[in-house]
Amino acid sequence: YTTSGVSTDTIADIEASLQDVFYFALPKNLYTKPSWVNWLVQLDLPLSLNEEIRLVEGFWETGELFVATSTGRVLKTRDQGTSWTEILRVNAPITALETKGFDNLYICTEGTPQRIFTSPNRGTTWDSSLVAPFNISEIYFFSPQKAIARSTANRLFITSDSMRTWRPGPSITVFRMGVTRGENGLIITPTYEIYLTSNAGESWELSSELNTSAIRGIEVLPDNSAYAFTATGNIYRSGDFGLTWKMIHDSLSTGITHLTRESDTSLLAFEPGGTVLRYNAATGAITDISATFPSFDQPIYEYGNTLFAIRNKSRLHFSVDYGLTWTSRNIPDSAIVNFFFATGSFFYIASNNGTFYESSDRGTTWSSKRLSTIQNDNLHFIYRNGLRMWAASTISRMFFSDDGGATWLPANYRATRKSFYCHKNFWLMQISSVEMVQTTDEGRTWKRTLHYPNSLDISSIKINSRNFGLMLDTQGRIYLMRNNGVPVELTSFNSEVVPAGVHLSWETATETNNYGFYLQRRNGGVWSDLAFIPGKGTTLERNTYSWLDDLKPQKGDTNFYRLKQVDHSGEFSYSYEVAVGFSPYTLELDQNFPNPFTLNGVEGGNRTLIRFRLPEDGHGSLRVFDARGRLVEELYNGYLGAGEHTYPFPSPGVSPASGVYFYELRFNGSVRRGKMLLLR
Repeated sequence: YTTSGVSTDTIADIEASLQDVFYFALPKNLYTKPSWVNWLVQLDLPLSLNEEIRLVEGFWETGELFVATSTGRVLKTRDQGTSWTEILRVNAPITALETKGFDNLYICTEGTPQRIFTSPNRGTTWDSSLVAPFNISEIYFFSPQKAIARSTANRLFITSDSMRTWRPGPSITVFRMGVTRGENGLIITPTYEIYLTSNAGESWELSSELNTSAIRGIEVLPDNSAYAFTATGNIYRSGDFGLTWKMIHDSLSTGITHLTRESDTSLLAFEPGGTVLRYNAATGAITDISATFPSFDQPIYEYGNTLFAIRNKSRLHFSVDYGLTWTSRNIPDSAIVNFFFATGSFFYIASNNGTFYESSDRGTTWSSKRLSTIQNDNLHFIYRNGLRMWAASTISRMFFSDDGGATWLPANYRATRKSFYCHKNFWLMQISSVEMVQTTDEGRTWKRTLHYPNSLDISSIKINSRNFGLMLDTQGRIYLMRNNGVPVELTSFNSEVVPAGVHLSWETATETNNYGFYLQRRNGGVWSDLAFIPGKGTTLERNTYSWLDDLKPQKGDTNFYRLKQVDHSGEFSYSYEVAVGFSPYTLELDQNFPNPFTLNGVEGGNRTLIRFRLPEDGHGSLRVFDARGRLVEELYNGYLGAGEHTYPFPSPGVSPASGVYFYELRFNGSVRRGKMLLLR
């Protein structure tokens, strides 16, 4: 999803709630993003004219959300932002807002000494008797008794008696800090050092040696081990998704500028036209193989266990035996190589002035085709799978062909500054310093996204499946991409009432080291295990799972379900929850939300949601009409299962004018209608 078009203000805070809802706070506006939509919904927050949002915090289990403002007020909502209650006014700037466990809420205010407000019941009552001998900038709790805090001077402080007393920690300059699980926590210093604690801050150990920003090359192997090469000639390795790093080799050639995967267990460190080193991940050995490489001045490419070394406007060399022997081919003397791609017997060179070069016989003969006639419109990406082809240029736009390149059509997205082919199922295009688009299905669908920091010039991206990857910018800084540290990418989790009970189904896109799933149910306040379903270990294939719960919810009851995913090392994580309630034999069509609603000009922006519930399976349709009874859009027409359904309006490409609209649900001969208002 994207926040483009919402605001250019700095984000004040981000918070998650109920495992499937996120909140984004700008200084004057609060937005929510439920898991079932891909856009932001603005909430009505009761702020005064000069009052701004400072911090947002919530209780994961109950969904209660708290907002601290610049005037020292604390607001609370129990219904995901529909209504708000002021629960505290401290008349001083609030510097920290934190929750712990199911009930404890903590607030720190500016001043000397600094006052600390604590609530044991989610803000119903408060105790303001505690003070801190320093100004707290951020605070994290291991338990209601034990916590660590960062002062405004970036010093570490520790408490083990519920903040009644504080003591200085080790002499570590703190840039960021956090708590992971149990009494485990971490500190990041301004020089990128990482310190870890396993005893609630009593002692700290320097864990990461990668404390430099002068990184030149990155790579990720299939086992999720990550590697980085620095300008000083050192290679670092991470075995925990980039959290901590250890130096494994030093004093290598400082001219090396690239790392690239050679095989599942080896990588190459090289400088085009210079030194080429092979690192064996199994043995840790580094071998200089420069003498076996032909002359090349471009990055080394690897497709299907074949290595490609290219010399601009001259020669292409490829090896199918890891560089022991090479086959050489001429390339056109006008072929400046911006990007090279190979699949089967087809070789492609994306070149300058809108031109690409194609060989269908592994480089023996070449032909050229020009996609853009704009001067200096350079192609920097080309891809082929079957008859589907994609290309991207720096000035005009992306291009697509579905007939093997015989004809080309312009794509919807505009020109791209840089392109990164991470693997078949992940491409990323940098449109500007603040915007990227990406696809995970070979260009069939694209997502526009913003990234942090606000201005970024990407140098390299290396991805191992879609769960973990590294991004390197031109300043030599590494950024991590992780799926919340979870080795399973869950793409759907659904529940449906069937005659025999409640049918649960879920799908994964990829799995890494997945032991399996505990399916859990809650009917009341306690979660219980229903079944254990073994996982598929490590796989890049999509997998589907299902289970039938023979306990239907009774009248007035609701069954909640979630997945506890466990990997082979014992680490676990919970999915979002799905709910199934008792369905009387009547239809339920809710008022659309939000209503009124607006469209902000961005495709999909600020759409409204129409939600309804069905008592049984059957055929249904959902249509929207204007005030004169004309059909505006048919949102659905077909078979529907019993349970809850939600559809957004309008769909992409539909642009209704301001006015009153009516939505109509027809199901098994019954009709329900609602009214909504669109404002532009």
